[in-house]
Amino acid sequence: MTTIQRITAMALSVAGLGLGALAQAADSDALLDQANFECLIEPKMTVLVGAPTQGILDTVEVSRADVVKAGQLLATLKADVEIAALDQARVKATMKSEIQARQADLHLAKVNMQRIEELHAKRLVSAQERDESIAQLEVARMALLQARDNRKLHEYEFARARNVVKEHQIRSPISGVIVEQRAYPGEFVYENPVVTVAQIHPLKVEAILPARYFGDVQAGMAATIEPEIDVDGPLEVKVTSVDRVIDVASGTFSVHLELPNPDYRIPGGQRCSLALANLMARERLASRGRP
Repeated sequence: MTTIQRITAMALSVAGLGLGALAQAADSDALLDQANFECLIEPKMTVLVGAPTQGILDTVEVSRADVVKAGQLLATLKADVEIAALDQARVKATMKSEIQARQADLHLAKVNMQRIEELHAKRLVSAQERDESIAQLEVARMALLQARDNRKLHEYEFARARNVVKEHQIRSPISGVIVEQRAYPGEFVYENPVVTVAQIHPLKVEAILPARYFGDVQAGMAATIEPEIDVDGPLEVKVTSVDRVIDVASGTFSVHLELPNPDYRIPGGQRCSLALANLMARERLASRGRP
């Protein structure tokens, strides 16, 4: 074999090795791609917020896209009559005159009883007058007790009137953003919601995986996602739950993840790409064992 022939054979051998390595790398990349799945980023929950009672919508305190906190006032119903009843109940619950009057009557009855006892000991008054003073003292005691009971009843009525007024205030059950206003001042509200609130911290991520990965994905597993809208690189997420039933028709199951979003920077309702680190590592090992 000539020198030129030897050089040509060596070049062909090296080229063959290079093509084989490229083919193996391509297979490995294909396997790694299999560990990337399409996913969907959605609000953790969406709540249709209505009124606890029926009535005419008076005010709406928020607008679409407003950020709200749990317990924040969203809207009010007309409550003129209920507010007047609340003011009346407040006055009754805070009045002290009745109790003070009954206390004065009791004090007078005690003084009178003491005087009658002294006169009766000196045989200056009859037994009947003494019995009458004892009865008057007992009546005064019961009148004071009744006044105190009435005060408690007024306090309960005040608490009830306050709760009735609160039922005319529509507050947000969760922290989130206003997605939609569904009723406007002047409308009659009965069972229809007033606003829609979406919780976007944290966000809910859902992916559909082939059945062959069932059992490999567990709650608590780390993962990364890349949202459709660029947010400066992959985002760290964790698996929160895995469906325990495989869909027979599609041969798939759902994986649920949670994405923190404290600054509300990531919008819900967008597609994403999910990468599960453990599955990628398994695919790498499998690719190494292939010929």
